[in-house]
Amino acid sequence: MRKSTYLFSACIWLSSSLAVAADADNDGIHNRADQCPQTPAAKAVNQQGCHFQHAGALFTVHFKPGSAWVSGEQTLAIRNAAKQLNEILRQFPGTQVAVRGFRGGSKDRSSADDLALMRAKNVMRQLKLSRVPAEAMQVEGLGRAAVAGDEAAARRVDVLVLDWPPAQRKR
Repeated sequence: MRKSTYLFSACIWLSSSLAVAADADNDGIHNRADQCPQTPAAKAVNQQGCHFQHAGALFTVHFKPGSAWVSGEQTLAIRNAAKQLNEILRQFPGTQVAVRGFRGGSKDRSSADDLALMRAKNVMRQLKLSRVPAEAMQVEGLGRAAVAGDEAAARRVDVLVLDWPPAQRKR
């Protein structure tokens, strides 16, 4: 009787040890597939177990006064950034990208706000031409940028990678 109790206890210990060893950092990714084995459990990870570190501004496109035209030089910069963006979207499916247009000046507000949206849509078109999926992008014209005294910095489109939602993390 004692021998069977001991054997039963050893089996429970062994199975619980194997369960812990299956996901040592407790991020929801089995050790065999975990390429980042030290990820904290509270962090969002991709299918390889690596933490999402891309949230925030990816790049900014500046515009001339009253213009929404994307120059050839800007197009090249957008294409290069799109390569990085596509890699982020491949590694972290479900990531959302915000394309936010701003305006400068204090002219007619409605037409200037339209200009901010038009700028954002033109940058989004360039991203789509570089195979960034439209469903991953949120386009907004936010109007006057809050940039104290720097008119040129206010005329821009920011492309931001939004935080990858932990709810989409595979367990």
